[in-house]
Amino acid sequence: MPPKSKSRSVPEGGVTISGCCDTLKGSPTPVINEVTGKPVRKVEAVTKLWSHALKGEKQREEVLKFQPLLPLMVLMEKGSPEERMAACGTLYALAQSPKHVQEVVNNRVRGQGG
Repeated sequence: MPPKSKSRSVPEGGVTISGCCDTLKGSPTPVINEVTGKPVRKVEAVTKLWSHALKGEKQREEVLKFQPLLPLMVLMEKGSPEERMAACGTLYALAQSPKHVQEVVNNRVRGQGG
């Protein structure tokens, strides 16, 4: 029987959810992908968040605990076309949570109004 994965092992894709959120928020210290050894780009980080959020409610909760909504809104407005698409997809996936749909939608509406 294989051992259970530990949180300290190399994460799937080489970067953790918290690392993705740090990249999204513009961390002054670049987050390094543990598989490639290269800095994580914003589009890579957002795509990972999107993929993770699509897996289920537990994963959406994990993403939301790092408060990525405002940086996702900014990226959707000012990012490259690839970043905008990934941010939009991530917000869509996060809005699938009945518990958090209001939070996601309210942030989006506030982001447009300001």
